[in-house]
Amino acid sequence: MAISPKIIFSIKDNKGKVSTTEVKIPTGITLSNMIEFAGDMAVLIDAITTGVIVGVSIGISVDTSALGLTGAAGSTADVEEKGRFQFQTAGGFYTYVNVPCWSDTDVVAGSDAIDQADVDVAAFIAAMVSGLTLIDLSVVQPTDAREDDITVLSSAFERFRAS
Repeated sequence: MAISPKIIFSIKDNKGKVSTTEVKIPTGITLSNMIEFAGDMAVLIDAITTGVIVGVSIGISVDTSALGLTGAAGSTADVEEKGRFQFQTAGGFYTYVNVPCWSDTDVVAGSDAIDQADVDVAAFIAAMVSGLTLIDLSVVQPTDAREDDITVLSSAFERFRAS
């Protein structure tokens, strides 16, 4: 079985605690496209977390300083408050991404459902299910560990989990 590369995002809350989330991508992607994908996805995750993305890695560190990301954690940032996105793949398998430091403003009032109508949340979901088009016009499609393309969001809700 092939091992799917992972783009790992480290997010710090206002207490200085760090949590990670990862997005798997298929093998065969060039290193430069992996780095570009990591940067593009960091911008989307930055828009839906109240924490600060302090690092992105692909087995090597990716410099995020030039991406214009948030510089300080929000006053309510907490890595144990997560946005949990469960996706289904083309083969019918399920995979998920947990985004730390989830903002209560991106939760539907009176529930734990993530507000999928929010522009930043919708952009993240679209990138996960449709991929990101890079400068060279190639499309990097997120996958599960089997390298099965993510094709649809099956659920999205707020979750409180230890980092």
